[in-house]
Amino acid sequence: MKPVLLTIGALELRAYSTMIVVAAVAGVTVAYLVARRRGLPARGVLAFLLGSALAVPVGARLLHIALNPSIYADDPARAFSLRATGFALYGGLLLAALVGWLVARRMKLDLWRLADAGVPGIATGLVLVRFGCFMNGCCFGHPTDSPLGVTFPSGSMPHLWEMGQGLVSIFGAPIPLHPAQLYEASGAVIALLVAAILYKRGARDGVSFLVFVAMFSGVRWANWELFRVHPSSFSAPDWFYPLAYGVLIVACALLVIVRSRVQPDARPKDLQRR
Repeated sequence: MKPVLLTIGALELRAYSTMIVVAAVAGVTVAYLVARRRGLPARGVLAFLLGSALAVPVGARLLHIALNPSIYADDPARAFSLRATGFALYGGLLLAALVGWLVARRMKLDLWRLADAGVPGIATGLVLVRFGCFMNGCCFGHPTDSPLGVTFPSGSMPHLWEMGQGLVSIFGAPIPLHPAQLYEASGAVIALLVAAILYKRGARDGVSFLVFVAMFSGVRWANWELFRVHPSSFSAPDWFYPLAYGVLIVACALLVIVRSRVQPDARPKDLQRR
């Protein structure tokens, strides 16, 4: 854990905000390079990626407001804060998908091909953001005796939570917790590998993207239910995430079935696997 990467006088370079910026730049760059390698037009790809990237923080903030209303009721101006806090990942991804769809239609691009090309970039961004969470000490997990447990430093957010829950005394040493941040990062890598295998084996357009989304959503769901400590400000009902992730996974599975039935000769010539 290293919440502050560098201090120069009064200036602090914080891990979480830095990793968000790095994740955004790296994710867009990787997605652009993959899309161009697959023969997609540069101008259209740039418009698609920039539009989607700009939509991420907006959607993430809107969902965070909806799920944590108590925070913003006390301080409404926080909704417009430029600080790297107060974001809900899937709100950003869903709004980015909507904006990307609109841009793709406007520029007459194949959305499924763009989605497949975007998977490596999305995975890159997710992994980097979760490493930022780990270095910051947020989004941590419940106590564990497993070898995977991580002990965060004294005085850190996880340690303060442990004291608040009565798990350790005020002067007690921190106890091991599930590294929920790294579980999610690992899930993104595994989902990426599966998506890449499907693409290489000639899966229809969109299938690798849909499988990636379904697998990562399953990881997020399991992580939330089994390992991660829920924020005290979270006020959505218990059924919210199971329903949301369940609907998303089922929708992806149905679309995979539909896309898998697309005839090979209906696909663009330039997408034949090399």
